[in-house]
Amino acid sequence: MDFLRMKAKAEKTEAVILARLSGYEGVAVLFPFGGGNARYDLAIEYNSTFYRIQCKTGNLEQRGTTIGFSAASSTYHYYGGKVRERRDYRGQVEYFGVYCPQNDKAYLVPVDVVGRTKGMLRLVEAKNNQEKNVHWAEDYEIEKVMEHSLSRFEDEEAHIEIISK
Repeated sequence: MDFLRMKAKAEKTEAVILARLSGYEGVAVLFPFGGGNARYDLAIEYNSTFYRIQCKTGNLEQRGTTIGFSAASSTYHYYGGKVRERRDYRGQVEYFGVYCPQNDKAYLVPVDVVGRTKGMLRLVEAKNNQEKNVHWAEDYEIEKVMEHSLSRFEDEEAHIEIISK
């Protein structure tokens, strides 16, 4: 995919996330000054707390049963040869704002509940009935997250931090 089409896709994703977050009482949407120099695309202020959001385009995968998205950035460096570097967003953003154009839904996913390089949200039950470490897409739909407030996910992040220690 050429650069201009990638940029247009990213801008559409950011616009959808912005539109879905806008209009909630007590939520202010903010953008970093200077464009693409920050590790996050936008931030929201909610209940006097700021949350940084990295927007990602999700795609239906595994025959439409999951939504996958990149949880890391890729950059290329040339040190005598082309070297690809992947950097995750942990400690630099609190949420991924994920827009999936195939189902026209947007999600607000805590950065710490997905892998370091790829995020996965499940739409239907797994054939093997696995439930451990499954992140249901419907639980992260922006409208649901905003209805139940972001504090619901703060508790989940604290729980994950305790388990990982």
